[in-house]
Amino acid sequence: MDDAYGVFVAAPLGDAGPDAGEAGTPSGDGTMSSPYTTIGQALANLGSKTRIYVCNGVYGEQLSITTAVSVYGGLSCATGSADPVWTYVGGSSQVSSPSAAYALSVTGVSSGAVTVEDMSFAAPDATAPGTSSIAALVSSSSVHMMRVTLSAGSGANGAAGADGSMPNYSGAAPVGGAQAWTTINGLFSAQSGGT
Repeated sequence: MDDAYGVFVAAPLGDAGPDAGEAGTPSGDGTMSSPYTTIGQALANLGSKTRIYVCNGVYGEQLSITTAVSVYGGLSCATGSADPVWTYVGGSSQVSSPSAAYALSVTGVSSGAVTVEDMSFAAPDATAPGTSSIAALVSSSSVHMMRVTLSAGSGANGAAGADGSMPNYSGAAPVGGAQAWTTINGLFSAQSGGT
């Protein structure tokens, strides 16, 4: 792991896991010594880099990936002599979506592939009638996942149906007169009365 190859993320204080040590700060720049606090910040500021290193902790966000990138969780960023020391310890970095729409979305990555390792994604129960809870949505993309947990909540019940009554059709004839329906060879023909 090196600043030259990737962008670094550590959960803000209070959401950091037991392996976190040094928490990310909102003013972070994505380096090992000053990580971002959200994975979304890292995605938006990749530049020419193709890796995101995520310290174990809880990230309350939805991830939307639209470019080839590798996201590696399961890391400790415990404080060393001066800066955080980033090492692999296993476990997983947890993305907990605030919305049931999705926790992870990977769409339109036509060149290259997305790799996700040692991460978990959870979406809460859906609340709006007829909606779903989606842990991950992958469309037109190649995604490789290792040691990844996807947890979707319950979908919401559908909306109440109509009461079943249907009023008879009543409409005006094209020229304002009464409508007369006739059958010719099994076909219906509408005629209007003149005025």
